[in-house]
This record gives sequence, structure tokens and C-alpha cells, in this order.
Amino acid sequence: LSGHRSPMQLRHWFTADVYGVLQRRAALAMRTQGKRDIRLKTRFKNIHISYIRPRIAEITAIVHDGLRLRAIALRMEFSRSTWKVTALDIG
Repeated sequence: LSGHRSPMQLRHWFTADVYGVLQRRAALAMRTQGKRDIRLKTRFKNIHISYIRPRIAEITAIVHDGLRLRAIALRMEFSRSTWKVTALDIG
């Protein structure tokens, strides 16, 4: 979403519907904000992982994107030998 990399590079980590939302949000951010200064590094400040079931994890994180703090919540599910993001919310 910050313009450092193409959403295509993250495609294999997301289900098709969540990837579609991520792709649209990234395109909107690029149109409204332009490409971000490469010197602004994204840093995770706090991460919490809860395993709901053996193959399902819910993750919350506080992220500093170089300009502001953001909250991120996502759900990952293990299927077919890989973890995929099945839900994503970025505040």
C-alpha cells in the first residue's frame, strides 16, 4: 500500500478475494498519494498472534509506516501446505 513493491509480489500469500481488495486499495493509494519516499521504512511495533484452531491464526499488529501508526488485523489459514491470508483489515 505504500508503493515500495507491487501487490503482485504478495499474491501467493492471499486468497483471491482478499488479494483483489488489497490490489484495489494499493491502486487507490498510488493515485491519491503517489509513490512513497523509499527512505521511509515500515516498522512493526507490536505483533500478537492467537491460534484459534490448529490451522487458523488471527494476527494483530501496530505498524509505523514512516508517517503514521496503523493497526492491522488479519486471519491466516493453513491449507494445501501453505499459510494464506483469508481476511485483512488495515486501519
